[in-house]
This record gives sequence, structure tokens and C-alpha cells, in this order.
Amino acid sequence: MKKYVLLVLGLMIVCLSLAVTSFAADAPKEIGKEEHWVAYDDGTVVDTKLGLMWPSESSKTMKWDDAKAYCDNYGGGGSTDWRLPTGKELESLYDVWLKPTVGKFKWGSYYLTKYIQLQQCCPWTTDLKSRDPKKTNRKVFDFGRGVPYFAEVFGDVQSPALCVRKVTE
Repeated sequence: MKKYVLLVLGLMIVCLSLAVTSFAADAPKEIGKEEHWVAYDDGTVVDTKLGLMWPSESSKTMKWDDAKAYCDNYGGGGSTDWRLPTGKELESLYDVWLKPTVGKFKWGSYYLTKYIQLQQCCPWTTDLKSRDPKKTNRKVFDFGRGVPYFAEVFGDVQSPALCVRKVTE
């Protein structure tokens, strides 16, 4: 009986150590740091000051409803709890003291960490314009000029989605 118990315990220890080793091997690797942003090899960037995770690249430009659906279904970094950011969250990426980066398609220079590439200057947020009973305007943030403004969600207006999620560690 003792041999059987020792055998089971030994097998449990081996299985547990294999599981821990496997989990550690799957963890994303840090590939760079700038200020309080840490970039990982799984295509994510973490703001260690605010505890927010961002994709390393925005989506292509799209209408607001499509941007919301894009973030709701985004699976970057192996996570499924992505969403469109609030205006405050998106504006937290802006830093005029950083060297400006050039957008992926040369739409201009942007003042945010070099580890996040924008397809265009002004990603969508969830913020509504006050006194807008029809809810036809959502806030976007212009990373080139450092100002928020409201864009109409209906019609031909398109901006990229830059999804966000809370880091749970």
C-alpha cells in the first residue's frame, strides 16, 4: 500500500511540474520597454501604470458599429475580454514627451509609445457626446494633435479600433 501511495504521489509531482513548465513556456515574452509600457511577443502592450493591455496594432479603419464588434470579438494575446476604450483610457496613451512615431501607412506622426502602431490618427471610443439624444456622435482621439473630438457614427466616417482590456495579474 505504501508503494502504491508513493507511486501516485510521484506521478502527481511529475504531472504538476510538467503542467507548470508547459504554462511557463506559453507565457508571452517581453520584447521591449518604453516608459511604463511593456511590449510582448504575442502582439500586446501593457501600460503598467494603469493596468491596461492594448494590441500592438490598431485595426484598419471602419465604422463605429464595426469597430465595437471588432473589439468585442478580438482574441489578441489569447484573451477574449477586449472592448473599445473609453475616451479617458485612449487619451492615456498620448504622451507629447515621447518621440513621435509614424503611422503604419504614413498617415502622420503620433505621440504614443513606439510599440503601438495606428492605421490612422484617431481611434474610436465608447464615449457619447453629451446632449446628443440620437446618440449619433462618438469620441475619437487625434494622436497627431493631442485632442479629442466627436465623429458621427452614421454615414461614411471611419476610424480604426484600438481595443483594450484590464490586465488581471
